[in-house]
Amino acid sequence: MRKVDAAVIGFGKGGKALAGALAAAGKMVALVEKSPKRYGGTCINVACIPTKSLVHSAALSAAQGGTFDERAARYAAAIDEKDRVTGLLRGKNYHKLADLPNVEVVDGTASFVSSFPPCTGAASRTAAPVFAAPGELALDTPREENYCYHHKL
Repeated sequence: MRKVDAAVIGFGKGGKALAGALAAAGKMVALVEKSPKRYGGTCINVACIPTKSLVHSAALSAAQGGTFDERAARYAAAIDEKDRVTGLLRGKNYHKLADLPNVEVVDGTASFVSSFPPCTGAASRTAAPVFAAPGELALDTPREENYCYHHKL
């Protein structure tokens, strides 16, 4: 079991900013995100950035015109470009925090299993406090001082 000074649930804009600020203040931080495909949050992965990339590609394709096959090939290229851009941004977000000596990025889900440490199991961490920054999801969280969270390795 590893003790951290704080756990941040969610690697979106709020979570990464909070984890970075805590790390800069000298705290040991665990940043929990359910999937490496979600580093950076909703905007980077499924909303703002991919939408803008695809809208831009669609406008260029519409201006070019062409046969169905030509437009289909440009559509496939647009999807590849969207994936390249979001992957690049995910990587930059990951390294901005994971490369810090006092930040541990944890791939997995977090849950509040107890209000009193210690937790059991090799995949457990304890933290006080826990910050929930789930982005587009709302959480109803308990209000005690210490929590444990578990994730699957």
